[in-house]
Amino acid sequence: MGEEKNKPKEEEKDIGPALKFFSVLIILRGLVNLVFPVLFNAPFDEFFLGSNAVIVLNSLFIVSGVGVLLRRDWGYFIALPVCLVALLMQSDSDALERVGGEVLSLFMLTVFWSGWRRGYAAKTPKGKRIAFAAIVIFLLIEAYDYNQPSESELREYYAKLAREKTDYTICDNIESGFYRGHCYKGVSLELKDPHICELIENENARESCYSDNKRFFGKNEEYCNNITDENIRKKVCVNLGGAT
Repeated sequence: MGEEKNKPKEEEKDIGPALKFFSVLIILRGLVNLVFPVLFNAPFDEFFLGSNAVIVLNSLFIVSGVGVLLRRDWGYFIALPVCLVALLMQSDSDALERVGGEVLSLFMLTVFWSGWRRGYAAKTPKGKRIAFAAIVIFLLIEAYDYNQPSESELREYYAKLAREKTDYTICDNIESGFYRGHCYKGVSLELKDPHICELIENENARESCYSDNKRFFGKNEEYCNNITDENIRKKVCVNLGGAT
């Protein structure tokens, strides 16, 4: 009996280096996924999920990692399903990046499951309720996102509408600079107005816009002289036989 009293309680167990490492890693994964698109206008991790659901998923990465570090059962209750979602819903177009994300998610899932089975989590009165509420919120937001038009559908809609209305300002609704440039080019060709090409940020796309418009003007020296970017003016006019 004396020995049993002196035995440490399960919730007082140190979670060990592996769990600590993956807890910090899942927190960092969530933080990077939330910050990366803001800084670089591109996702770090890509998932077959709506944009709002991705934000919630990455927030749950952070919450679950903190919970596991604190040895709380709700940390595991959240970590296990979100790691499973990350494993099954990875959608990076680059095969290597996609496999890397899947392998990372599988490792996380395995380590957290092992930690749970070994009793590293302290049971809390509302642990299951907290985790259940978090997962329900995630599912509801994904259901909402599922019924919204995707980013590609919105891009196509605005590009088509801009061409139909011959109004390049409609292209401003497209977030991606790359696809916004394509939209500007489409309106430019509809109006036969190369001045719209100036709005395109990417130099190669801007050059393509001027090159495609050149066919409407033939070997028109004035057209070439109106191209303000010297490098593009030389390429377009030399390639198509106009003035330089």
